[in-house]
Parts: sequence; C-alpha cells; structure tokens
Amino acid sequence: MSNILIVGGSSGIGLATVELFFKNNHKVTIASRHADKLNLAGVNAISLDFLDDNNVKSFFEVWSDFDSIIITATTPLAMGPFLSIDLIDARKSFDKFWGITNIIHYAAQYSKNLKSITVVSGAAADKRGAPITFLAATSTAINVLVESLAVELAPLRINAISPGLTETPLYGETSRETLQDWANASPLKRLAIPIEIAEAIHFVTLHPQMTGAVISVDGGSRLVSRS
Repeated sequence: MSNILIVGGSSGIGLATVELFFKNNHKVTIASRHADKLNLAGVNAISLDFLDDNNVKSFFEVWSDFDSIIITATTPLAMGPFLSIDLIDARKSFDKFWGITNIIHYAAQYSKNLKSITVVSGAAADKRGAPITFLAATSTAINVLVESLAVELAPLRINAISPGLTETPLYGETSRETLQDWANASPLKRLAIPIEIAEAIHFVTLHPQMTGAVISVDGGSRLVSRS
C-alpha cells in the first residue's frame, strides 16, 4: 500500500483519482483549498493553497511521508483572442505552472520517501492560436518543467498526463454542446470522463520505469490540426 498525496482532489479529475487510488487500497490524503467541503470516509483532507509558497513549505514541513504525489489542482482558464483577454486573467491562468512548481520544489526537499510525482498539464500544449494561446503556453511550460526535472531530480520519477476535453467543472459556463463541438474535431469525437484520465494517472504514478513522460489522453486531438 502506497501513501498518496493528491493536490486538488476535490472535484473532476482530482476526485476521480482520489476514488481510484482509495479503491485500490492506497492510503490517500487530499490537499485542497476546498478541504473543508470534503467528507470522504477513510480519506484525510488538509487545507492547502498550492499558489502560496509559504503555505506549501509549511505543509511539507509537517506532512512529508508520501510515496507519490499527484497534482491535479488547476487555475481559472483564460480563453479568447489574445488582444481581448485581460492580462490579469492570463496571469491567473499561468499561475498553474507556479503552483505545480511550488509543490515539486518543497516536496522534493521534505518528502524523503518520495518516489514519484505526476502532474496534469493539458492537450492545449499541442495546439496553437485563439482561443487557447494562454492555455497552450501554460501546458507547454508545465511539460518542459516535467521533462527537465525528471533529469535533474532523478531517481525521483516525474511525469505528466495531458488530457484533452473532459467532462469537469473546469469549463465553467461553457455548454456541453460547445464542448462536444470542439471534441468532434478529434478522431474519437467524444469528451473524456474523469475516471479515464484518473486511470492514466494511476498507471504512470505506479510504473517504476516511467519518468519524463508526457502522456496524451486526448482522443487523438494532437494528430489533427494544431489550430
């Protein structure tokens, strides 16, 4: 049984990942800004803001005995034409990179038994142009960070899962019909569901020979037009 920390496990992909690891008899801890709203039997929930580096440092000074860490936490999406997006919103979107950086930076120092870190980036890294310029920049930066740190911090294994369109609350007021229209551009023409992404996370997290990998779970969208 592994001791798993899931950062951002309160909904969507994160919650599905929590449930999958718990079902497979792992000890699971959730660290989330919404920890007070969680009530999952057998799962420890701790308040953590991954954007606050002092909060993250203090967290790992106390809670450090993890075998694997999974980062599913995210930030608001900044979508639209480049010249129309409020740059404050764009910076908030890119903060996901810094949140992931905070977790890895302190976890690698304080969690002495740590074997693997898995992060969730995004299939936008494989696309270009409006309305996802900032999403593409954020996901690409995360993927490069993962690849570089897999070398620098070895033998700690660090990998990324890059999901395509998935049925989660992340898209806010975007209708399911609009999401399906976007998904129709991919070979499989369907939205993923959170458990499908969680299964990929589970595989990569526990695989002893995988590091520096960016695994696409995107319905093949990276194989078609990049725009």
